[in-house]
Amino acid sequence: MAIFVLIVVFAGVKFIRNDSHQAQAAIGATLGAGVIGSDVEYSLRERGNVRRAVLKNNAAFLDLNGAQVRAILNQPELVRRDAPTTVWQYRNEACVLDLYFTTADKATKAPVAHYEIRARQKDADTQNMHKGCIRDLVRANSGPRFFNFSALYKS
Repeated sequence: MAIFVLIVVFAGVKFIRNDSHQAQAAIGATLGAGVIGSDVEYSLRERGNVRRAVLKNNAAFLDLNGAQVRAILNQPELVRRDAPTTVWQYRNEACVLDLYFTTADKATKAPVAHYEIRARQKDADTQNMHKGCIRDLVRANSGPRFFNFSALYKS
């Protein structure tokens, strides 16, 4: 009977903590609002201005902070924290975009320090892929947001 009680207690603690022993980089959606969540809501006009700047010149990412990035690209698919750097990763079928922030705290307030774009296929034309990658990622997230679905996944 005592063993059964111990098993139930440990299972309950594991369930409450929701600890699956996965790397934090693999479970970016469960990092909580303090890391990824946006404290600022941008108007459609402001988001449009940021989108146009990034589509015109990819280096405009270096002028953005994390909240502005989230306004145009939404929730990153992967978040990796290696103090003092935080990396947000966005992906589609053709490419991967990594955005580096030099903060271990709230990346939403920190400016983008570095970005990398790479193709997912080996024989891709990297010259045309860069502009197409950003265009596709921005367009995929540019629709109207009637409901914040990412809020459902936050702990």
